[in-house]
Amino acid sequence: MPRIILSRNLAFPSTFYKFPYARYTFNRFIMTSCRTNNRKVEILCSSMSSNVDKKVSLSIRGLAPKQKITLRARLCGDSNDRFRSIAYYLADKNGQVNLNSSDSLGGSYTGVEPMGFMWAMKPEPGQKPGRRLLKRDVTKPYLVNIDVLDGHVDADNEETPLSSLTIKRYYMGSGVRRIEVKVGRIRGSLFLPPGDGPFQGVIDLLGSHGGLVEFKAALLASNGFAAMALAYFNYSDLPKALQEIELEYFQEAVEWLKNHPQVRPGGVGVLGISKGADIILLLAANCPDVAATVWVSGHHGLGVYPMYYQGKPLDFYKFVLSRSVVKADGSLVCRDCTPAFDDVKATPVENIKGQLLLVYGADDQNMDSESSATKIYERMKRFGKEAQCSLLGYHGAGHLIEPPYIPHVNMSYQKSFDICLNWGGETKAHAAAQEHFWAKTLTFFKENLPQNPSSKL
Repeated sequence: MPRIILSRNLAFPSTFYKFPYARYTFNRFIMTSCRTNNRKVEILCSSMSSNVDKKVSLSIRGLAPKQKITLRARLCGDSNDRFRSIAYYLADKNGQVNLNSSDSLGGSYTGVEPMGFMWAMKPEPGQKPGRRLLKRDVTKPYLVNIDVLDGHVDADNEETPLSSLTIKRYYMGSGVRRIEVKVGRIRGSLFLPPGDGPFQGVIDLLGSHGGLVEFKAALLASNGFAAMALAYFNYSDLPKALQEIELEYFQEAVEWLKNHPQVRPGGVGVLGISKGADIILLLAANCPDVAATVWVSGHHGLGVYPMYYQGKPLDFYKFVLSRSVVKADGSLVCRDCTPAFDDVKATPVENIKGQLLLVYGADDQNMDSESSATKIYERMKRFGKEAQCSLLGYHGAGHLIEPPYIPHVNMSYQKSFDICLNWGGETKAHAAAQEHFWAKTLTFFKENLPQNPSSKL
């Protein structure tokens, strides 16, 4: 399939959000209000409780015609990371603001952006640099506090809001089950959707963060997949360092998941970002039971750290620190630190049996994932396998392409390196990429993983 590049000018067209809402029927509104100048100002929301990858519709009524207001959204993460956004609006002649149709005139975002109050959030000032909103306890939602303030004011305004509302945003949807996995040396968590199953199975790998990170697996289960968050270093009794991991460990995880009674037989999917993308690419090339692979922001071979297979270290692209650049904010740009001048160390992707989706941001400042994606595609094409490979490239997107409406950060502290890494990305374009990527990923897995036999009848 041909490469797909989203144009910078088309990354967030004004109709991007309008189409779904034109068909949306609101069964219930959640609201809170207070009276000001004999007017009852109300915030209305289409859902008080929803999953983080689902849109909600916000509107405000009871304002004076043409009244200036500030919409402020705030949340506190699991590690006390405080994020916020503000947007300036002007009420219409009926004293109403509707985020589906009203333009933000300034603040954290501009234009018609129904979910801008979420994706445009940034860390509040006064915190340690390098904050990233990373969900650690998926059983609990984010509480998003929304205020309507009189006039166009800054985010620190302490006047009593005209109206306030708190909504809940979940990674682990209603009815999703979390099961600890401790089988042999496999460590992780399995998330199962509501119902009897069996379900399409997916394994999710994060990058060099380490530990057990569950937010994407929980969200995949909320979308109908049996999803396992697989830890692979610096967790429980697993290796403490990336240099010690073995490919056989991931093959064992695939074998375990594909044979789980709640997983449809016939193969599983794998999703990986950054170092996780390096690993799943190698895994797919060495494991025929991988039916669908979503590679996000990785290398075309092993990067930075080696891996062992059958007791021997595999070739990898070394990290060249002298090619890094330190930005004014102290973050490290590593885009050119893993130069690859030959194919000797490249993953033999021609051995991949299933379908492959390559995802990258053109403004990735952590690694040159665009060049790596191109090399992977070109190698598949040389072996006549380009029909198995699709590319999604996004102008203005950075390294951390995650599920939609997660606030974009262009730098964050990386514990394993003890430094702030620069991820790149322009907030608005990155947000558009995340929404498009997640929808494509869900569809890709649904279409390329084993189907329910009854659906073919």
